[in-house]
Amino acid sequence: MRILFVCTGNTCRSPLAEGLLRIKVQKEGLAAEVRSAGVSAFTGGDISANSASILQEAGFRIPSVLWLSKPQKSNGQISY
Repeated sequence: MRILFVCTGNTCRSPLAEGLLRIKVQKEGLAAEVRSAGVSAFTGGDISANSASILQEAGFRIPSVLWLSKPQKSNGQISY
């Protein structure tokens, strides 16, 4: 299963959702690829301090570059 969370800048909502779902997927032993992107984001942008703090408190280790810019469409499918 592949899940993509999308918001505007990919600095608050979608990376937070991604991180929280990744924690859940790992705890439950599920097979899922979880990512986030933003429709007006740029690659390499940092997650917001508040979202990072929430994820760290939940036990999620934030990689230096995890979040994507805009999702790419190909043949009617979103690829990331």
